[in-house]
Amino acid sequence: MTLATPLPILSELRSSTSATCQVAALRALKNEIIGNDQKKRVWIGRGVLSPLVPIINPVNGNGKRRDQHVHSTGDYDTTSLVQSDEEEARIQAIIVVGSLAHGGPAYIPPITASSVIAPLLAILSAADASPRTVLASLKTLNTIADASAVKLARGLENRGKGLVHGLYSDEGLAGLVHLLSQSAISPIVQHQISLAAALVAKTCLDENQRSLLIRKGILEVLGSKLAAFIVAADPKLCSDRGSHVFPDSLGKRPTASEIQSTSGATPHRPTHSDQEQAPAILAMLTLDSLDLQRAAVDAGAIKKLAQLLKESYDPLPLDSTASQWNPDPVPELHPQGDDETSRLGDSTISRQAYQVIRVREAALMALTSLASTRDDYRKAIIETGVVPFVIESLKMDSLQGDKPQGKSPVDYPNQSSRPKNTTGVILAACGAARSLSRSVSTLRTSLMDAGLAAPLFMLLKHQDLKVQIAATAVVSNLVLEFSPMREAILEAGVLKTLCEHAHSMDPNLRLSSIWALKHLVLSAPGLLKKECLGELGPGWLKQIICSEENDTTGFRSDQEASVGTPLAMGTPNAAGEQVDLLNATDGFREGRPIGTEDDEADVKMVDSVGASGGPQLDFEQQGQNHSAWRAPRKRTEASNTNQVRADELAVQKQGLDFIRNLICGSDSLEMIDCLFEELGQDKVFEILVSKLRPRLINAFNRDRRSTDSGVRQIQPPTDIVISVCYIIVHLAAGLPRHRQLVISQPELLKLIVPLFQHSNREVRGCCAWIVINLTWMDDQSDHVNCKERAKELIRLGIYEKLQMLEADPELDVRERTKTAMYQLSGANR
Repeated sequence: MTLATPLPILSELRSSTSATCQVAALRALKNEIIGNDQKKRVWIGRGVLSPLVPIINPVNGNGKRRDQHVHSTGDYDTTSLVQSDEEEARIQAIIVVGSLAHGGPAYIPPITASSVIAPLLAILSAADASPRTVLASLKTLNTIADASAVKLARGLENRGKGLVHGLYSDEGLAGLVHLLSQSAISPIVQHQISLAAALVAKTCLDENQRSLLIRKGILEVLGSKLAAFIVAADPKLCSDRGSHVFPDSLGKRPTASEIQSTSGATPHRPTHSDQEQAPAILAMLTLDSLDLQRAAVDAGAIKKLAQLLKESYDPLPLDSTASQWNPDPVPELHPQGDDETSRLGDSTISRQAYQVIRVREAALMALTSLASTRDDYRKAIIETGVVPFVIESLKMDSLQGDKPQGKSPVDYPNQSSRPKNTTGVILAACGAARSLSRSVSTLRTSLMDAGLAAPLFMLLKHQDLKVQIAATAVVSNLVLEFSPMREAILEAGVLKTLCEHAHSMDPNLRLSSIWALKHLVLSAPGLLKKECLGELGPGWLKQIICSEENDTTGFRSDQEASVGTPLAMGTPNAAGEQVDLLNATDGFREGRPIGTEDDEADVKMVDSVGASGGPQLDFEQQGQNHSAWRAPRKRTEASNTNQVRADELAVQKQGLDFIRNLICGSDSLEMIDCLFEELGQDKVFEILVSKLRPRLINAFNRDRRSTDSGVRQIQPPTDIVISVCYIIVHLAAGLPRHRQLVISQPELLKLIVPLFQHSNREVRGCCAWIVINLTWMDDQSDHVNCKERAKELIRLGIYEKLQMLEADPELDVRERTKTAMYQLSGANR
């Protein structure tokens, strides 16, 4: 076949003698570049993109939005839409752009620089665009999105001219609404709807974009389409009156056979898209559901996911688009100049390599979800031999280290076969490592043997903030007192890094770092505790705990917080319970507080009750990739204020828990004195009082001249109260002089009295522990002071409060109350 010469084609594109000749030139160009990457490079160098833009965006367009046929219930009347040569040229030009975009990431910079994306988006809502033109534009835009996937995921897209910038503008979103709202049943319309939905799925990567989709009504339209598909698939979901009802079977746990049968009667060979989407969907479905996790495991999901993850490290074949030998001299690539529209960008990675990376990320996400709750599922995951691949996924360049155990080293033939782990993969791997590290046996064997610590240290100082947050969350589990990695992590200098992160301006990194430090000081030697406190800075610790002292805006009670962003970092499940994906929540478990040791038969003073542990960091804090697991929330000014307040309270709680663990353990007496010395004795009690004191706020912003002030009292959040109560428990568990300091705080004691009737069982239990510790007598030298402490407690009415707790519904509270009453009565004799 004789190839078309470039000059006549370019001449026709720039100044065509007729529309017919222009169509012929475009078809010749299309036929030459399709499937030939070398030709695409040549034509880009000749500046072919610039003359395509006016063809796609003709000056005679009327600029009106396309609204005909949108809500039609029939097919397009294709006989009434005459396809002119101008429109055909437009379609052929769009196809050429799509073919160039098929070349991969290197072609996106010149395509973006040519400003061709804007007219492609304008076609979606243009009144003069034919259905074929709209369809061609959607196909090309999807191809551009595919080729831009890596840059979109990394936030590297050209902000001014890129696809996301134009698509999420008012005009771009209006075009999507028009397309998605179509009700015509013709194949071309259904294809348009499918491509428009796919475009949303490929480009919606952060919460701002999700908020835009909600505000513009796109989420509602997509929901309606999904509901229509469900009803069409099962007419039983509609009653005779047309209302939607749900069959009883929807409330039952699916069996393994039912899950396997959902693929339909005619199974097909899974595509790359299926392999990417299926694990991600499984991760979302099983995130908060033990029943669905059980069903997935019964269906063999763990073995399949492990297989996908392992196969993602298999060697890739040579890139089919790699340059081939040509006997003819290679033409000059930039005959029209070296401007941005005629210069290829970086190749990044090949399309195939990126698909492999996406499968790797999705498999890690699904394994994270399945390993989030049950230890036997974690064991099953480890037995598949997948742990070395999880560790390998933590490395930015998977080729810099050794290949995972169980795989022979692979000699990658070219750069396209060297897929580096993207940020999304690293975040997913951090989630999997954190989920698996919840098992003590896992920490002692698989993770340590696989070398988790080394890549994790590098990620703590990664340039991406989201990666730092995710890596810090993993460290939270590795510095617990039973972790064999604790010493190795400390020797690597993690303490200094965590303290630096704790001073970060980012609330999520600050929170996760303080959380890790809270775990680090628990049961740590006194020297390490003092070093940690000194590195953090006593003044800074006081600052983060008291950050709201002069700010009553957004201060909410637990009832108010339930309608906004919760204080705890977990996420409510369908039943309204606070659920954390990867770690246990603080609080009572099976009637006992976390961290308490089994009580001995004899009554003794508690000095280690309620050590704070168990990170609750949620996927929303690890990165924009995993935030897609959560339902998008509509952000308003009020909700942003509530979120800021929730972030502050979460940091305050962890700061208080840091103090709680600091003065807990074998060296608690020394650390109580250290705390008083570093923070100031009076300041410590001032902080405790401020955290228990209810807030008075002007609820209605009344005019000062009004007789109704509108002032109301807001109780402090329960999580804060629990942390403060445990600090008081530990202070009262010190030396007699420490107990005397506590009993000499009248305002603090008055604030504790009403807590005996608190709705939270852990708060009531803590109150009983405070009485137990305050009425403890070390020896006879403390007899007089102990009796005075008991009298003061009785004078405050605490004995009557204890009598009320004797009928508490919680067994643990009742048992603690018996001990408290026994000691209080005995000390008063």
